[in-house]
Formats: sequence, structure tokens, C-alpha cells
Amino acid sequence: MSDPNFPKIKFSLPRAQVMQEPETQEIAPDGHPHVTLDSSDVDKPKLQFQLPRGIKYYYGDLIGARQDTGFQITDQSFTNYGVGDYYIHAPTGYLYKVVGVDGTTVTFDFVACLQAPKPKVVGTPIDAFTEGVPSQPDVAQTADANGWTLDFKLPKTPDYTVNPDIEAAPSETAGVTVEKSDNNTLQFNFKIPRGSRLYAAAGAPSVIEGAKSGDFYIDTQEGDVYTYNGEIWSKAEGNLRGPTGKTLKVVADYKITIGSTIPDQEGAL
Repeated sequence: MSDPNFPKIKFSLPRAQVMQEPETQEIAPDGHPHVTLDSSDVDKPKLQFQLPRGIKYYYGDLIGARQDTGFQITDQSFTNYGVGDYYIHAPTGYLYKVVGVDGTTVTFDFVACLQAPKPKVVGTPIDAFTEGVPSQPDVAQTADANGWTLDFKLPKTPDYTVNPDIEAAPSETAGVTVEKSDNNTLQFNFKIPRGSRLYAAAGAPSVIEGAKSGDFYIDTQEGDVYTYNGEIWSKAEGNLRGPTGKTLKVVADYKITIGSTIPDQEGAL
């Protein structure tokens, strides 16, 4: 109040705020829109918009065969990739989605195939035999999001084993038998007779370990021959010594000289 006769009142009023130009920042296609107010300058507040950019589709042949979920590839060409972008493998039509970006390293997930995939062929051997009857081949077709599958089930060739150690008695005939040890294995058993054996000892035979039907035994004391039928020893006809011969009896001794005569009597030679 410089002049007491003429007082003055001075008003100081805030002026209207001036909105600065809004800022727009691009985020990955999978990001969510977001708006924030920057009021660090009270006279010039600023709105900041975070908006997802459009999805980008890249294509080429950097990714060859189809890969499983969450595989990573590092390449300088991936610098501009963002989460939510897609990559199309041109030769096969496989479509991959970007789920992670770290510089030039990108993580992909397989999404779909833009062209019909080739059937995946799977071979599964089945038992060569089921209940003694050869198993029947079978072909099954399945389809899912990952493609087609043709599953061939074909009987495999059975395994063969050989057992040549079945020793038969000399009197038995040779033979071959086939048995199924399991659904996948056939076993050939060869039955081969061994030669007859000749045992010898003084006296009649008793129990002889290892003897088989068709073996022989000689009693060295009496000359008797025995045969074995698998259970008992039986004496065969005849004897190695033969029948007892006649005894020659000499009743007189004679000395023959030149000019001598032989007496005519019974018992002379």
C-alpha cells in the first residue's frame, strides 16, 4: 500500500496448464496397452502411451526341421524380432511364434503348419507268434495337431535256438523236435543216439551208472553176455567160451621106428 489514500489489491492467479505432446512407445505385439501421466513439470504435464505394434511375419529358411516347444536360435537377423511375432519356414510351411527375445537370441514355439505335413511313419514289431499262430500285420492311421502318423505293425522274424545235447539211448532212433519257448523263439532239439557201450567185469552185472538201453556187458568170469533194456540186465543166448569139448584119452604110448609093426589092438592110434 504505497499510497495510503489510494490502496491497490494485486491478484496472482495460476495460469492454465499447457499439455505437452504425448509420447508413444511401441511394445511387443503380445504386450498390453498402457497410459501413464508424467507430471514432473506441473505446467506441462505429459501423457505417455505404450501401444503394441502390429504383428510382424518373417519368413526364410533359418529354422530347418520342425523343433519342439521352447527352442532357441541366435542370429543377427533376429534383431528386430519381438514377442508375439511369427516366423514362417518357407520350404516346409512350419509356423513358429516368438515367445522370448534377448538381443539376437530368440526363443520359438511351434504353432502350426501352413501346408499338409508328410505322414510320420512308425514301425512297431509285434510278437512273431501268438498262441502258436503267426500274428497278423496291422496298419493304423492317426492325426492330431502335430500331423499324421502311420503305424505299421509287422511280425518280426522269430529267433531260433538249437539244442544238440539231447543224448538218446543206442536203441532209440534219431529225431528233431521243434518247440516254442516263447512267442518270439523257436527251439530245435536234436535227439542223437550215442553208440552202444560194452562193459566188462567179473560176475553178473548190477547197477551201472550211465548205462542206456542197447548197451552190453560181459561177465569175464563165466563168459556170459548181457544186454540192457533201460531197466534190467538180461543174459543173452550163448557164451563167449562155447560148449565144452570132448576129452582125448591116451591108453598106451608107442614108439615107431623103421621096420617096426603096430600091434593090432583097441585103443591104438
